[in-house]
Amino acid sequence: MRAIQASPDPLVLTRERGHVVVEASDAFLALIGRDREESLGRSASELGLEPLLDAAAGGDAREIAFHLPGREPLTLRVSSVAFDHGGERYLVTVARDVTQELRLAEALRRSEERFRGMFERAQEGLFRTDLDGRIVAANPALARIAGYRDVADLLRRAPNVRDICPDPERGAELLRALEASGHVEGFEVELRRADGTTAWLSLNVHTVPDEHGRTVAREGSVVDVTAAKLLELERTRLAAEIVRALEAERAAIAEGRPRRSRPEDDRRRPAPGDAPGRARGHRARARPRPAEPGRPHRDRPASGGSSSTSTPPSSSRVASRRPSATWCARRTSGPSRSSCATRSSGSRRRRSRSCSTASPERPW
Repeated sequence: MRAIQASPDPLVLTRERGHVVVEASDAFLALIGRDREESLGRSASELGLEPLLDAAAGGDAREIAFHLPGREPLTLRVSSVAFDHGGERYLVTVARDVTQELRLAEALRRSEERFRGMFERAQEGLFRTDLDGRIVAANPALARIAGYRDVADLLRRAPNVRDICPDPERGAELLRALEASGHVEGFEVELRRADGTTAWLSLNVHTVPDEHGRTVAREGSVVDVTAAKLLELERTRLAAEIVRALEAERAAIAEGRPRRSRPEDDRRRPAPGDAPGRARGHRARARPRPAEPGRPHRDRPASGGSSSTSTPPSSSRVASRRPSATWCARRTSGPSRSSCATRSSGSRRRRSRSCSTASPERPW
């Protein structure tokens, strides 16, 4: 009896006949909110304990909602053990309050559901492995990055990290970094996809300790950086080619060999058939052709003729030919001075009349 009374668990001893309370622990009395004097020797029905005892009669642990007047509803996990003593049958019932425990479990379940939703919908590949590299958990994004249909296909065909990241040197380097600091960020590794192609991943990994601080697992995330890695490799290749070309040119200059032509030099060099002094890609500026000595200009009439009998040149011919400065200098007197000066100045605004029609009274 004293063992039951001093037990830290909520225990109650009842006689099966009449369900009379024989003894109870202090924890049980505190649970039902009664003291010892008013509880011992009374029936379970008077104390409102019949639902509790009936649920525990089966022997197996069960959870029941227990409510006493003026008290908050409780959830109890009850079980009982029967034994005979002095020709009577007795029951020892254990009733533990699991209300707070169930509330915490429900909150944990909801939190796990939210985490599971975030885990499943994340765009980054998420994983958890044990210390041997075996993949314990993975999300669909990781399976998609690795080229597998789903997580089940990934775990079946590539159960270990070494199956998709076969480079042992990079794996050993990652493990050393984790042992040194406990976490690694931006660690790049080469991935082998399910179809045999390769990709580049950026890893963020950290160790998971137990309650004693010992590492029991590894967790992390991966991002596919294949496009950026290929671009970086291409830039490195081009930079190396430029350096080699510069070194070859510097060596050629030092040895006195002719310098290797560059594309921009070819654009400056005249092409075969071009006029002397004319570079490829540049238009030569048109220059007026001077009149030949001893021969009248094609826009002026032959010697001995008069301006009254000569046929004026057409305006298109006058517009397409510009008289030379020498010819116009001989005709600077008289009323046609201004027109000839305008013709000889090189202006693009050509007049439609010629110098022969500007001074009809003076013979050629």
